[in-house]
Amino acid sequence: MSERWIQRMIPKNFFFAFITAALLGIFFPICECGIIPVVRGFIKRGLPLHLGVVILIASPIVNPIVFTSTYFAKAIATIAHINDEFLATGKYIILGAIVTGLIQTFLSRDHFVALNDNRWISPITGQGLKTTRI
Repeated sequence: MSERWIQRMIPKNFFFAFITAALLGIFFPICECGIIPVVRGFIKRGLPLHLGVVILIASPIVNPIVFTSTYFAKAIATIAHINDEFLATGKYIILGAIVTGLIQTFLSRDHFVALNDNRWISPITGQGLKTTRI
């Protein structure tokens, strides 16, 4: 078979070439590790490199077989994990928001600027990156 068959399959229009490359992932039921040798073979046969990268990225995302198997493998565990993480960290996020609100309400910006100006304290408190003079 000719090496130019892949070049005839790709549209000449730049935009449609990207869309075609992205949709090619639907026809390759391959994960992100397995698509690399396939795309490498396409590039050797004349596929432009930028379209090869599009296929590499799009194939695991738009492929219905890979998507469905990942969904069923991870759906229940993911929902349970999200629930556990939210309950475990949510209280700290709320506490941090309250403490930050209190600090910004009751302390003047001048206190933070003074910490930023101190050569020894600002690296410890991290103020060198957080405040600047206006």
